[in-house]
Amino acid sequence: CQRLDRRWDVDYKKQEEVSQGVKMMPSPEKIKEDVLRVMITNELMKQLAAKAKINLSSQELDKKLQEISLNEPGKVKVQEIIKDLYGWDIGNYKERILRPSLLSEKLDSYFLTLQTKNLNEVLKEFQAQAEIRRFFY
Repeated sequence: CQRLDRRWDVDYKKQEEVSQGVKMMPSPEKIKEDVLRVMITNELMKQLAAKAKINLSSQELDKKLQEISLNEPGKVKVQEIIKDLYGWDIGNYKERILRPSLLSEKLDSYFLTLQTKNLNEVLKEFQAQAEIRRFFY
């Protein structure tokens, strides 16, 4: 556990350097709470996506990474930043950051679509009732 604590210290020191001295190191308790919340949220999103038959392809992840990096030199720069800040390679970044982010976007769209369908059904019902009232009155 000490090795992990030292790694966190190194990662946050690097992030502090990048953020020009702004302290970003939360307490260990806050880190534990945040990690647990993110893990639970990601698992719930996976379950919801599976239930709704929402999938993410590797091409979608690559496209999102390309949007972030804009071009090949940018991709190299993004890889360097990810490595410096988190100690991750691109694969870890895609799975830990991009996949949950894109899955969240797709779930948002899915639920928005459901809400729109439900609203359209309610509107049709109101229109039908209005026509019935107009017919009788």
